[in-house]
Amino acid sequence: NPHLNVWIVWAVTVCGNAASATVVYFVARRVGKGFLASRVGRRLMSPELVAKVQVEFEQHHTWGIFVSRCLPIYRAVVPALSGIMHIPARRAIPAIAAASAMFYGLVVWLAYTLGQNWEAVKGMVERLGLGLLTASALVTIGIIWLVIKRRRARG
Repeated sequence: NPHLNVWIVWAVTVCGNAASATVVYFVARRVGKGFLASRVGRRLMSPELVAKVQVEFEQHHTWGIFVSRCLPIYRAVVPALSGIMHIPARRAIPAIAAASAMFYGLVVWLAYTLGQNWEAVKGMVERLGLGLLTASALVTIGIIWLVIKRRRARG
């Protein structure tokens, strides 16, 4: 959208993400240990795994939080684990926010760049889609051929 300022989009995204991650951090800090001690909590994270995570957080603190928040999949659990492990807020929250700023900076930049070059992207996706359709059709034909061949060989 040419009417959106990319910096505003980035700032709103980072603020929203950092704020929600901060809420998760504080909720997990308050109730996380009790939850992990419950039956359901022990099924999600065994006491052995909790101990290993604790050691990793103690060794890597801020950098571990920052790097983990930059990795898809892991980034979702880092605020909760930081709170559960009682990493001090003065260390955890700035690392969470800085990683969010970098991660969403990349996401917003990629989206903006793709939007600016939409016709080229659209053409590439159309060609890729046609190639995938062709490959899928060939694989399907091959599977059907193998099934028919095996059935004929059996009887």
